[in-house]
Amino acid sequence: MGAGILFGPGRIGPVTTANRIVRAGTSETAAGDSGEITDQFVEVYETLARNRVGLILSATCSATLAAVIRRARPASMTMLWCPG
Repeated sequence: MGAGILFGPGRIGPVTTANRIVRAGTSETAAGDSGEITDQFVEVYETLARNRVGLILSATCSATLAAVIRRARPASMTMLWCPG
């Protein structure tokens, strides 16, 4: 695959991307102590977008508070904002 193909538009089903560079979902471990999104977390995604990554898959999200505390992962919205 030549550079022309890599940097040319890509398609996944009905979705067209600016290029074929895909950033897989990972664990940035940049969330706050309670699983909130931090400036550092936002900076990761801003940097990817600024560098024209064609498709960005979001990071992992913790479903339990224990996972948030151990790994600095973002918490699910349900865990943070929905009682019970």
